[in-house]
Formats: sequence, C-alpha cells, structure tokens
Amino acid sequence: GAEHDGLTGLLNRNSLQMRLAAAIDRVEASGESLAVICIDLDHFKEANDQHGHLAGDALLVETARRLQSAVQAPSFAARLGGDEFIVVQIAGGDQPAVAAELAGRLIEMLAAPVPFDGQELAMGSSLGVSLYPDDGRTAEALMANADMALYRAKESGR
Repeated sequence: GAEHDGLTGLLNRNSLQMRLAAAIDRVEASGESLAVICIDLDHFKEANDQHGHLAGDALLVETARRLQSAVQAPSFAARLGGDEFIVVQIAGGDQPAVAAELAGRLIEMLAAPVPFDGQELAMGSSLGVSLYPDDGRTAEALMANADMALYRAKESGR
C-alpha cells in the first residue's frame, strides 16, 4: 500500500518519518537507545549503467532482503528512494556500541556480491550513523545527521 516501497516492500519515506517519530517517543519513555543508520550502495550506478535497470533493481531487492534479515522488531528498515536505505535500531544496550555492532554487521552483509543473470554484481555500501539524543532529538535532525555522517564516510573513502 501507500506505506511501502513498491519494489522492495520496505517502508517508504513517508512511513519512515512517522515510524521514526513514534520510535523516538518510545525510547524517551522506555529508556532504550535509538540509532539511525543511513545506507548508500556503492556500485548501484555502475550496475545500472553496465547491466541495465533490472540489474539495479536486483541490487535494491537483495539489499532490502539482507537489511530485513538483520533487523528484528521493534527496529526496522526503510527505503528513502534511489539506492538510499535507512535502518532504525531500537535497542536496550549501550550506544554507541550497539549501533557500531549493527553497522559492522550490515557492512559485512552488504559486501557479498549479488547473483544476476548468470553473473555476480559487485555490491558494497557506505554507512552513516546518528544516535538519539546526542545527534538529535527529532526525526529530521537524526536523519540529517545520519546523512551527513554518510556523506563524510564517502568523502574519506570509507
């Protein structure tokens, strides 16, 4: 429906904003920790350019599958659009250790190539993390800071 991205089945940008705002309310009340992880695929444009948009779609669908296998409710994954994804982690443990552990696991999971049309497509990802409340107390601030951290990760060549 209107809450999900048609290609990957993940939450879309609109539902992400609502779900993230609800998650912030939740952790404020519960004392749990919350991290926003912004994920960008490294070889998406090349796959599209070299193998066509079906190859790009295959990367997006497989990314969504891997992200969903990595997060358990109440944490969740969403697709912002293009090759940009978000994972919102709600956890009981200490940040930033819990977020760093998940980020490391995601980078590992997204490093494996994706089979497409009898070949292997290169995968790989860049990540940016923001933590509540240190990097922001609103959905907008947390997203903006995760995005900025992602941009810095790409600039410095990971």
